[in-house]
Amino acid sequence: MEKEGNDFGKAYSDMMVEHHEDAIELFEDAAANSEDAEIKAWAAEKLPTMRTHLEHAKACKAECDKL
Repeated sequence: MEKEGNDFGKAYSDMMVEHHEDAIELFEDAAANSEDAEIKAWAAEKLPTMRTHLEHAKACKAECDKL
């Protein structure tokens, strides 16, 4: 059964938080441990934006969880 309304919002926001956390973990690993200097620098450069997106996803999740 497809989710609708706030059930959809809750499921989507849960997924967004989880996926952003997973992506950040991968980028942190690349920024710290990549043997390729360009990859290391690129991953480190992207992390602040990804963390901001995670905070936005968490805020949306908190709002959906209230309903």
